[in-house]
Amino acid sequence: MREKSIVEQAIELRRKGSTYTEIAAIIPVSKATLSYWLRDIAVPPVYLKKLQALKKVAREKAWEARRTERITRTSAIMMQARTEVLMLTRDPLWLVGLTLYWAEGSKEKSWGRGTPITFTNMDIETIIIFRKWCMRFLKVAPMDFSYNLYIHDIRKAESTDFARWWATRLAVPESDIHLYYKRTRVTHVRRNDSDDYHGVFRLQVRRSVDLNRRISGWTLGMIDSLKSVDEETDPI
Repeated sequence: MREKSIVEQAIELRRKGSTYTEIAAIIPVSKATLSYWLRDIAVPPVYLKKLQALKKVAREKAWEARRTERITRTSAIMMQARTEVLMLTRDPLWLVGLTLYWAEGSKEKSWGRGTPITFTNMDIETIIIFRKWCMRFLKVAPMDFSYNLYIHDIRKAESTDFARWWATRLAVPESDIHLYYKRTRVTHVRRNDSDDYHGVFRLQVRRSVDLNRRISGWTLGMIDSLKSVDEETDPI
């Protein structure tokens, strides 16, 4: 019986559902050569299932690698930030800003992929203080802020006035204020639609995932320092 050529062996393996990698492990030729030899060979259904399984495994490995890298990076940033707390607590503005963000800011979830600095409030003075805090302690440049105004749709006709009100007080162009509308439920009784209502403002910092992790480290460091004080002052 005539011995099969390596091309015939490759074709037979391919028809059985072997991948190029699997064939190359048996027949010592490059994948480019296999691609040329097997270009007219129909891909069997069993191969498609195998390919889908391999892709799934590859995606899971990639996801796990990214997750591990994110956890490691987050841990390093937060650990470094916690060591900075002792020096920073001497500045009242730092304590005020950190406490504001602790109460009103967006925190990264353990299962999340990264959360940028996002601070939401209706009070203009609070927004101004937090913006100043970001620029002073996180070195955020003015152009890296994103200004977002959320207005109930029943006040949509006044949106231009609201945007101008915020822009004037924040000293930014009115065009920098991005408007969003929130649907108002008819049955809901609102108490924040008086003349003092100017919408809900959301200040966000672009490309700030790592900065937000630093804030988390500062928060944990501050909590640690407060616990230490309690332990020193409380009687045994």
